[in-house]
Amino acid sequence: MLLEIQIPNYQTYQAEKKVTIPIIYLSQVQVGSTIDIWADPEDPNNQKKIGLGLK
Repeated sequence: MLLEIQIPNYQTYQAEKKVTIPIIYLSQVQVGSTIDIWADPEDPNNQKKIGLGLK
């Protein structure tokens, strides 16, 4: 999945993340969707430090 990440006070960037998404959350993850994420601004492309905030 290619994410466009916007963190306040940081430049917008893109990162790729491989993730398995349970069926119950698929409606939240569509092209153009806005979702909460957790990312390390000092290591923005590290997939291990990017998390999806699906509820």
